[in-house]
Amino acid sequence: MRLSKLFFPLLSGLLITGSFTRTAGQSRDFTRLVNPFMGTAADGNTYPGAAFPFGSVQLSPDTKLSGPGICGGYYYPDSTILGFSHTHLSGVGEPEYRDILFMPTVGKINLLPGVENGSISGYKSTYDHKQESAAPGYYSVILRDYQVKAELTVTPRCGFHKYTFPETENAHVIIDLAHPGGAEELYIRKVSDTEIEGLRRSHGWAWDQYVYFVARFSKPFASVDVALDDAILKGASEARGKNVKASVNFRTKKDEVILIKVGTSAVSVDGARKTSTQKLRIGILIKWWLMPKKHGTRSCPKLMSKGGDPKIRRTFIRRCTMPS
Repeated sequence: MRLSKLFFPLLSGLLITGSFTRTAGQSRDFTRLVNPFMGTAADGNTYPGAAFPFGSVQLSPDTKLSGPGICGGYYYPDSTILGFSHTHLSGVGEPEYRDILFMPTVGKINLLPGVENGSISGYKSTYDHKQESAAPGYYSVILRDYQVKAELTVTPRCGFHKYTFPETENAHVIIDLAHPGGAEELYIRKVSDTEIEGLRRSHGWAWDQYVYFVARFSKPFASVDVALDDAILKGASEARGKNVKASVNFRTKKDEVILIKVGTSAVSVDGARKTSTQKLRIGILIKWWLMPKKHGTRSCPKLMSKGGDPKIRRTFIRRCTMPS
């Protein structure tokens, strides 16, 4: 039986419904009370994506480059998604992080993000909240323009993507290192037919921040296009500059799944590679998806889970499970 057919429906159900068997004396699953979308409208500046309590990866959708809601990367009233970046801050008043953006697309390669009103086309996609869901450690959405389903989860230092593509000769995963507003130093390199490595060094509220990454794919690439200043470098396997991107290209069958592990490090590419060495086995993936839920439950003090206004309890418990 294919891994994707067995694993993902099972885990989606477990995470969204919280349907774990408990014996007497076991802790209550407080994560069932969490609404990851809390604070994603108005001036909450939170994000709904997958996060591990106090981990260094917060894998979440970004919906815009300017305007309300950019501090958390995601603004609930927006109608388009730019992609999924690996670092976010919750509840802050200054735009920051949103490093290493991945975006699955179909059709012609487009290296520009585009804008929500459609005046500038790009790799962005429309989406519908009815086709979007989130729980501690899990996020999913259907990208309507491409009919691609994206599912995300994390470990403390690694992001995990599952993209379900339609049948096409032109499936892509755009890696935009210049997102969201350029950087001081960007680097990307094709290491093999299943691995990409790189660096995003930026000056922002977090001054001189280094994010190294290694991305490992479950399917060999058909090709990789590396771009500098939004122009594809023919025949190149790497690029360095202040506006560096890549398009990882595939041919896919109907409902074909591509899995991506993205290890990160603030120290080196080798450090990032060490965080993404586990093989894509069903046992490992189940462990990954349950880790944020397990640690979120442990981090909720009993005081926050008993009595009082249910709305206040939800707020505290959400902060326990998604504190980053």
